Amino acid sequence: MQWSQISPIIDQCPSLDDGIPMPCCATLAELVTVTNATLIAATGDKLNVSTMGLTTDSRSLQAGQVFVALRGEKFDGHDFVTIAAAKGA
Repeated sequence: MQWSQISPIIDQCPSLDDGIPMPCCATLAELVTVTNATLIAATGDKLNVSTMGLTTDSRSLQAGQVFVALRGEKFDGHDFVTIAAAKGA
Protein backbone atom coordinates (compact mmCIF):
# COMPACT_ATOMS: atom_id res chain seq x y z
CA MET A 1 0.00 0.00 0.00
CA GLN A 2 1.35 3.42 -0.97
CA TRP A 3 0.92 6.62 1.03
CA SER A 4 -0.15 8.34 -2.21
CA GLN A 5 -3.19 6.04 -2.27
CA ILE A 6 -4.22 6.75 1.32
CA SER A 7 -3.40 10.45 1.59
CA PRO A 8 -6.28 11.77 -0.58
CA ILE A 9 -8.79 9.83 1.52
CA ILE A 10 -7.34 10.99 4.84
CA ASP A 11 -7.31 14.60 3.61
CA GLN A 12 -11.12 14.40 3.22
CA CYS A 13 -11.68 13.17 6.76
CA PRO A 14 -12.57 15.50 9.63
CA SER A 15 -10.17 15.72 12.54
CA LEU A 16 -10.66 13.34 15.45
CA ASP A 17 -12.80 14.52 18.36
CA ASP A 18 -12.97 12.92 21.79
CA GLY A 19 -15.53 10.15 21.90
CA ILE A 20 -15.91 9.80 18.13
CA PRO A 21 -14.35 6.62 16.71
CA MET A 22 -12.04 7.43 13.78
CA PRO A 23 -14.23 9.49 11.43
CA CYS A 24 -13.72 8.68 7.77
CA CYS A 25 -15.19 10.13 4.59
CA ALA A 26 -14.24 7.35 2.18
CA THR A 27 -16.49 4.85 0.49
CA LEU A 28 -16.13 1.23 1.45
CA ALA A 29 -14.80 0.50 -2.05
CA GLU A 30 -12.04 3.12 -1.56
CA LEU A 31 -11.09 1.66 1.83
CA VAL A 32 -10.93 -1.86 0.41
CA THR A 33 -8.70 -0.67 -2.42
CA VAL A 34 -6.17 1.18 -0.28
CA THR A 35 -6.00 -1.43 2.48
CA ASN A 36 -6.22 -4.54 0.27
CA ALA A 37 -8.91 -5.78 2.67
CA THR A 38 -11.15 -8.81 2.38
CA LEU A 39 -14.85 -8.00 2.54
CA ILE A 40 -17.04 -10.25 4.65
CA ALA A 41 -20.54 -8.77 4.58
CA ALA A 42 -20.79 -5.99 1.97
CA THR A 43 -21.64 -6.22 -1.72
CA GLY A 44 -23.17 -4.21 -4.55
CA ASP A 45 -24.43 -0.71 -3.79
CA LYS A 46 -23.08 -0.82 -0.22
CA LEU A 47 -19.55 -0.48 -1.65
CA ASN A 48 -20.32 3.05 -2.90
CA VAL A 49 -21.84 4.41 0.30
CA SER A 50 -19.67 6.78 2.35
CA THR A 51 -18.69 5.33 5.68
CA MET A 52 -19.58 6.97 8.98
CA GLY A 53 -16.29 6.01 10.61
CA LEU A 54 -14.02 3.12 11.46
CA THR A 55 -13.81 1.04 14.60
CA THR A 56 -12.04 -2.06 15.83
CA ASP A 57 -14.33 -2.44 18.84
CA SER A 58 -17.68 -4.12 18.14
CA ARG A 59 -18.98 -2.96 21.54
CA SER A 60 -18.88 0.72 20.53
CA LEU A 61 -19.79 0.20 16.87
CA GLN A 62 -22.61 2.32 15.48
CA ALA A 63 -24.64 1.57 12.35
CA GLY A 64 -22.86 2.83 9.24
CA GLN A 65 -19.36 2.39 10.61
CA VAL A 66 -16.81 0.01 9.15
CA PHE A 67 -15.70 -2.74 11.52
CA VAL A 68 -12.01 -3.59 11.14
CA ALA A 69 -11.32 -7.10 12.49
CA LEU A 70 -7.80 -7.25 13.89
CA ARG A 71 -5.98 -10.22 15.38
CA GLY A 72 -4.19 -9.56 18.66
CA GLU A 73 -2.55 -11.49 21.47
CA LYS A 74 -5.74 -11.73 23.54
CA PHE A 75 -8.58 -11.32 21.02
CA ASP A 76 -9.32 -11.99 17.37
CA GLY A 77 -11.66 -9.40 15.91
CA HIS A 78 -12.87 -11.95 13.37
CA ASP A 79 -14.76 -13.59 16.25
CA PHE A 80 -16.92 -10.46 16.43
CA VAL A 81 -17.76 -9.97 12.73
CA THR A 82 -21.25 -11.45 13.11
CA ILE A 83 -22.01 -9.10 16.02
CA ALA A 84 -20.68 -6.12 14.06
CA ALA A 85 -22.79 -7.00 11.01
CA ALA A 86 -25.90 -7.32 13.19
CA LYS A 87 -25.22 -3.82 14.55
CA GLY A 88 -25.14 -2.37 11.04
CA ALA A 89 -21.46 -2.43 10.14
